[in-house]
Amino acid sequence: MKPVFIIYFSIFLLIACQEAPQSVPNNLIIGEWALISKENSEGVWDKNFVFITKDNKFWKFTLWENNYIIDSCLTVNDNKVFDGANEKYTLQLKDSSTLTITNEFGRSRDYRNSDREWESNYLESLEDFIKRDSMHKFAIGWWKLTDAFYRPIKLPNYQNLINNFTLHLAKNGDATFYIDHRLDSIIEYTWKGETEGISLARGDVSSGVPFHKFSDRFARITLDRWQEDTLSITRCDPLIKRQ
Repeated sequence: MKPVFIIYFSIFLLIACQEAPQSVPNNLIIGEWALISKENSEGVWDKNFVFITKDNKFWKFTLWENNYIIDSCLTVNDNKVFDGANEKYTLQLKDSSTLTITNEFGRSRDYRNSDREWESNYLESLEDFIKRDSMHKFAIGWWKLTDAFYRPIKLPNYQNLINNFTLHLAKNGDATFYIDHRLDSIIEYTWKGETEGISLARGDVSSGVPFHKFSDRFARITLDRWQEDTLSITRCDPLIKRQ
């Protein structure tokens, strides 16, 4: 890991998490932990990640919910995790690669240590999740195409070419293109926030889409990397009311 990255991200964590640490956590629990269970309480596919840092901070993320950050900057004290003065989780290390996390309602989940299994760098992974959360929050909403370097436009994993669209990126991960801004001509995808943009998935194919923010209302995206198209999009009023 580069020294500059260590300094930069350590400063970020100090600013974001201002509570003083209370006790040094067991070195074996420091790092990145991935949920082993595949379904949440509603029977829906669930995959989340926990990060425990050397300065006693606890972060929890998911890529399958409306908000990527579930918990941020909670405090680890011995085998307890606190949100302010309230105890939220209990930690039990089963072995060097399995951590059981029990929530305040008594439900337990097993997590596997990704650092030891994949030799990952948990601080870099933590930074990636924070960037994804930021991009997810920014991209949510209704966007209208205002300019294109090339026309017609090629959408990912879609055979026909189009000339114009309105795009809705829903909080729940649904993405809908309204061709020529028409309600009766739609192409549906799912989407996720990434570190440098978003990903659009249709069927079994997922494509990365660079998403460059220029202001709160204006952005540029690239849908076809081979063609290197540049599309200017602007926030717009909803075509219909959706969740």
